[in-house]
Amino acid sequence: NQARCAHCAVVLGGCVYALGGSSGGALATVERFDVSENTWTNVAPMRTARAYFGACVLNGCIYVFGGWDGSHTSLSSVERYDPDTDTWREVTAMNRRRGRVSGAVLGGYIYACGGIDENDACLGSVERYDHEKNTWVEVAPMLVARVDHRVIAVGSHLYSIGGVDSNSHSLSSVERYDAVHDRWESMASMNGPRRSMGAY
Repeated sequence: NQARCAHCAVVLGGCVYALGGSSGGALATVERFDVSENTWTNVAPMRTARAYFGACVLNGCIYVFGGWDGSHTSLSSVERYDPDTDTWREVTAMNRRRGRVSGAVLGGYIYACGGIDENDACLGSVERYDHEKNTWVEVAPMLVARVDHRVIAVGSHLYSIGGVDSNSHSLSSVERYDAVHDRWESMASMNGPRRSMGAY
């Protein structure tokens, strides 16, 4: 129902949710696609309009974190959506503001990786969210500071792929995070640099 770019999309309960993004300004609106009915329905909007943010599904809820607001200010705020009550609730904010951030769920935790802070500095730092304690803690930083990258979970590891470094160079490099030993290691690079791509 709404044109949008710089948004996030997640799958929950057999439906696709299109979250926030930008269309002449940051959006708070959220739409749900019913794949069996081939229909889009507006659901409750996020409490904060945001674009270039991260989104994950954990324990039957959607979490959104960071991003840019309508004035291109990097955000640290985090929200959780409960589809049973169609409501958003703010949870504990990240320790750092992170626009153009990426993240994934691994081992029951949400990881927010890299991004850009309120001073337009490219970040290599990584934070982990414990939903039971409602707390964020910093873990080992990535080997390369990145924005506009993609983070995915495969098996027992996170992979941080491509993006843009602190010198505004597009990256082909890939690194892998081992949560057991809290460390990142370099992996084989892609065949060419990529930024703002999709990875699943």
